[in-house]
Amino acid sequence: MRVNVKKCSVCEKIKNIDEYYYQNKYSNKRGKYLYYNPECKKCTKERADKWRVQPENRESFLKSQKKRNKRFIPQMRESANRRRKEGKHKLWQVNNKEKIKEYNKYRVINKTHAISNEEWEKCKMFFANSCAYCGIEEKEAKITTGNSLHKEHVVHNGSNDITNCVPACKSCNSRKWAFALKDWYNDDNPVFSATRLARINMWLNSFS
Repeated sequence: MRVNVKKCSVCEKIKNIDEYYYQNKYSNKRGKYLYYNPECKKCTKERADKWRVQPENRESFLKSQKKRNKRFIPQMRESANRRRKEGKHKLWQVNNKEKIKEYNKYRVINKTHAISNEEWEKCKMFFANSCAYCGIEEKEAKITTGNSLHKEHVVHNGSNDITNCVPACKSCNSRKWAFALKDWYNDDNPVFSATRLARINMWLNSFS
C-alpha cells in the first residue's frame, strides 16, 4: 500500500508524497519499487541553489549544465513542439499568467540597458575595445565565441545605465553571472588582473 505523506528530513514538515523526488529502483527482496528522497522538492531546490551560487562551485555547475544540455535539449525541444501541437502550452500560459509576468519582468531588468550608442562606444573605448575582465579584444572575441562584447551589469540587480556597465566577452559575462565583483573577480579567478580591476573601479568611480 502506497504511503501518501512523508516527513521531510530537512524542514521536518509532513508533506504529500508528490512533493518529493523519486527514483525507480529494484532489489531482490522488494523487486521494483519507488525510492523517495528524504528531503522534499523545495528543500532539495534550496540546497542546490545555495551550492550553485558559491563561487568555487560555479565552474562545475557550468560544465554539468553544458553536458546536460547536450543530452536533453533535443528531447526538450521535441517535447515542447509536441505540447504546442496538442495545445497544452497555450493552456499552461492561460493558467500561469502571474508566473509569466514575473519572468518577463525579471528578464527585462537583466537584459535591457538604458545606454545610448555613444555611451557604449565611449565605455568600450575606455577599456580599449576589450573585455574588462579577461582583456580579450572584441575582434578576437568575435572569432573565438562568435559574439561581440556584452553590456555587463557589474552589480547584477543594479541600475541598467552606463554607470553599472562594463564590456565583457561571452565567457566572462556568463561566469560573472550574479556574483558580486569582489566575490568573483579576485586572485582565485584565472583571468584576474589587478590592473584591469583598478581600471574597472576607475570607470565606475568616474560616475560617483
